[in-house]
Formats: sequence, structure tokens, C-alpha cells
Amino acid sequence: MQENYYSRILVAVDGSTSSMHATDYAISIALKNNSQLYPRNVHMHQRVHVLPDDQQLRGLKLNHE
Repeated sequence: MQENYYSRILVAVDGSTSSMHATDYAISIALKNNSQLYPRNVHMHQRVHVLPDDQQLRGLKLNHE
């Protein structure tokens, strides 16, 4: 008797070609393993700059010890 290795599968879908291929693959795994499939729609938020840009870096004084 084969153990159900994947009982729950989460797949992120954003409408891209890659995510559609991932969804097809997740479906095939779910069918083979009698798994629950949890598709989630995701989208990209506007990028937030965490690090300072070049202009801000030029104004920084770094301490080297």
C-alpha cells in the first residue's frame, strides 16, 4: 500500500504561463495522490524599495573601524 505523500497541495496562480503550468502539474499530483488542492490567486503589489537608491547612498557616511 502506497502512503499518500501529498495530502494537501497549495498552488499560487497569477495568470502567467508559468503558473498555469504549475497548476496543471499540481492537478496531476493531486489526482495521483487523492490530495486536496488549494489554488490561490496571487498578484504583484507595487514594488517597495527597502534599500536606499544610489543617490541616497552617496550621501551616507560609513564608519569603518
